Amino acid sequence: MGVPRSSELRPGPQLRIIAKVEDQQMPWTITRLCRDCLDTGCVSVCPVDCIYEYTGDDKAKFPNQLYIHPDECIDCGACEPECPWQAIFEESAVPEIFKDDIALNHATLEMHDQFKVALFQKKEHPSPEQIAANKVKSGHGPERVVSAMSKILAQSIDEGALMEACSKPRHEQCSTPSPKARR
Repeated sequence: MGVPRSSELRPGPQLRIIAKVEDQQMPWTITRLCRDCLDTGCVSVCPVDCIYEYTGDDKAKFPNQLYIHPDECIDCGACEPECPWQAIFEESAVPEIFKDDIALNHATLEMHDQFKVALFQKKEHPSPEQIAANKVKSGHGPERVVSAMSKILAQSIDEGALMEACSKPRHEQCSTPSPKARR
């Protein structure tokens, strides 16, 4: 199914809506956090059936995950909160580690005949521990966040000044005298 192409519509309000959608460059992207998880909650809420699964033979290029067809996506965002694996991002907000996944989703344009609209299948939602483990497996886990934060802090804060400030009582850290000093 999917969004009808402009050539399939008669002039009118529908044509204007489709033309506006085709101009948008911010479709959603399903990242590798979906690999081998394939919860289809996103499929059940997609109003235009733009979420696909790969049916071809090149499983190395197209791993076992779902894909969003960028020309059919109307950028409604309904899919994102439905993904229990937290695998769906707006294209502009895809984390750096998953940038390659944008191209995979866009490949549905060129090889459309090797994809089919995914069907909804009810599944148990993963536990928070399973979600965290999946993020670690994909290189987007808490260790990566802590490491990145440490690098940012190291670059922006003089460690000696930080240690000195942390070792002083609170009233000595600020320019306002403490209540005892005012007396």
